[in-house]
Order: sequence, then C-alpha cells, then structure tokens
Amino acid sequence: MTINNHMSQEITASTLETVPGRRRLTKEVKIILAALATVIIVGLLGQVLRHWRREYTTLSAYLLSLPDYSYVTASINDQPFRLELVNTNTSRQQGLSDRSEIGSDGMLFVMPMLGTYPFWMPRMHFDLDIVWLAEDQIVDITPNVPAQPGVPLGQLPFYTNDQPCNLILELPAGRAALLGLQVGDKLVVQRDL
Repeated sequence: MTINNHMSQEITASTLETVPGRRRLTKEVKIILAALATVIIVGLLGQVLRHWRREYTTLSAYLLSLPDYSYVTASINDQPFRLELVNTNTSRQQGLSDRSEIGSDGMLFVMPMLGTYPFWMPRMHFDLDIVWLAEDQIVDITPNVPAQPGVPLGQLPFYTNDQPCNLILELPAGRAALLGLQVGDKLVVQRDL
C-alpha cells in the first residue's frame, strides 16, 4: 500500500507541477489569441469604414449608390426640390426625351467623375435650364435651352459645361432665374441613412 500511496503522491505531485506550466501556456495562448482577435477585428472594422467612406463621403458617390430613377429631396438656397435621379448610361442617354412633362421638380444626372459632358435635346417636348455642378456646387448655368421638335438629330446643337462637373440638373426653363440660382450656390441632398 505504501508503494501505491507513494506512487499516487508522485503522480499528484507531478500533475501539480505540470498544471501550473500548462496554466501559463494557456494564459500565454489566451493573450496571443486575444491579440490576434483584436488585430482581425480592427482590420475588418477598418475595411468597413474605409469602404463606407469611399462610397459615401462624396455626394456623387452617395447618389450613384441609389437606384436608378429614384427620387431624392434636395435644396438650393433653402428652396426644396424633388429630383429624379438618373445614374446609369442607359438612363442618362434617355434623360427627359419622349416625355410630355418633367414629372418632378427636375432631373439630376449623376456622372461617375468630373468632366465635360455634352447635352442635347433629341425628342424633347419642353424647354429646360441646365445647371452644371461639381459635386454640390453650381459651376455653370445654361438657361432656356429650347426644345426643337422636328429638327433632325444631326442638326441639334450640343450644350456643354465650361467647368468640370459630375452632376447636371435639368429644371423647367426659367426656373433657375426665378430662384436666383448662381454659380457658387450649393446643392444639399437629404441623405437617408
């Protein structure tokens, strides 16, 4: 019995000696795993925030993220507008052509980058003001652009912006002057987050 008792004491003593070593190893592993998990979480959070900032810090990026032909509430000089968005090549090419009326307060063309964009009036049935914007700021206004039904496509004039822009707002003719819109005025779009 003494041998068994002695062996059991040795086993118990041996086990006690290895358990603290294992606890330290477990504690070290826990620290390493916690540090690794923190790095992964911070990295993922950074990617999400970077993606969110890239998509939504500019007005045009926000507008491009919305469905084509959706409506936004906006204002210039505290004058509210309900604007129809067109933000794909197909919808931008169609614009307001073939419509008998504008259908909202205006149509906002959203381009993917700053540039010069020629506009023309094929199959248009009403006159327009064209307001050119670089992000949220008016950079040019082309007032009273006439509809020219019956004029062959090859004879229609093109209207372009003098300053680079990426948003083009079409309003009923005379509306820009009526509202006193000027170069430098800001477009404010209500964002639904």
